[in-house]
Amino acid sequence: MRIQYLSSSGELGGAEVCLLDMMASLRREQPGWRLALITAQDGPLIERADCMGVTTTVLPFPFALSRLGDSKSSGGRMARTVLGARLAAGTYLAAAYSRQLRRCVGRKKKKLKRIKIK
Repeated sequence: MRIQYLSSSGELGGAEVCLLDMMASLRREQPGWRLALITAQDGPLIERADCMGVTTTVLPFPFALSRLGDSKSSGGRMARTVLGARLAAGTYLAAAYSRQLRRCVGRKKKKLKRIKIK
C-alpha cells in the first residue's frame, strides 16, 4: 500500500501535528506501507516526517501564488483591482504548479525517495 500526503505548510500547527499523528499511527500499525509527504515549504514538519521514515518532498509555491490572498489595502476599488490582477497572474501559476505536482506524485508511484524541487 502506498499513501501520499499533501500539506501547504512545513510548519507545525494543529493540522500538521494531526498529520504527523496519523502517519505515526499508520507506521506503527502497517510498517510495510510506503508513506510519502509533499509540502510547499521546508520546516519542522519535513524533519519530523523524515525521522518517522516517511519519504518527503518540498515543492514550493511560486512566490506570487503564495501571496495571492495577501492584501496590503484595507479595501475599496484599489484592493479589488490589485486582487483581480493577482488572480489573473495566479491562474497561470496555479496551472504550472499543478503540472509540477502531478509529475511529483507520478514519480512517487515509480520510486519513493527524498528529493527537493526548486
